[in-house]
Amino acid sequence: MKHLMQKEVDKMKPVVVMTDSEKTQTDDVEVVHIPLIGIEKLPVQSDYLHRHYDWLILTSKNAVEIFFDNYSDVTFDRLAVIGTKTRKSLEAKGLTADFMPSVFDQETFIAEAGSRFDGCSCCLPVSVKARPPLHRFLAARGQVDRIELYRPVASQSAALRIHDMIVDGEVDALTFMSPSAVDAYFKHYQPVVIPVVAIGPVTKAALDRYRQPCVMPETATKEQMIAKITEMREWNEF
Repeated sequence: MKHLMQKEVDKMKPVVVMTDSEKTQTDDVEVVHIPLIGIEKLPVQSDYLHRHYDWLILTSKNAVEIFFDNYSDVTFDRLAVIGTKTRKSLEAKGLTADFMPSVFDQETFIAEAGSRFDGCSCCLPVSVKARPPLHRFLAARGQVDRIELYRPVASQSAALRIHDMIVDGEVDALTFMSPSAVDAYFKHYQPVVIPVVAIGPVTKAALDRYRQPCVMPETATKEQMIAKITEMREWNEF
């Protein structure tokens, strides 16, 4: 009987498709994990090996993992990160960030940087698709090496699976954590009528370009995205 009651409770939870590459643990919603983007690691650029920098700046968990696997000989004095996931990945390696912006995007990083990067040498390991504002900001104040670590690879089969689930009424909400994931889905399919949650303003802007209505959490974390979905559910917004 207890097992049957638990199954009924589970049916009442909103079904949420998470489209990023990291598994999500939560009891608040039923998560269906369908990554829209994979990564292709790029060859090591030997010109950057054995260099020393004033700052190493990391903007994603993928950048942390690939950089320390492939560029372990690079040394640095201080670390800056964007996002709690990036910071936690560093902490798992026994490293501590010296600077992290209050909101997890390049624009806030730039706004809160002050003069700490002026006249400094910076290492910026990123995706091929990384947006340019941070690189431009650092280059205007000192010397920066932009090392391309990987390129995002869209999964058309994942997009099709999500589309089919939406058509069959099996999804209550859809989440996006990056513009690349937005492109991976909406280059093939029309805007959807179920609630869509963007992790932050950059991803929301990508959804806006496809005329897809969406909402954002107050803080750019997956936990807050889930909280936003459960709040909408309580207010009968879907």
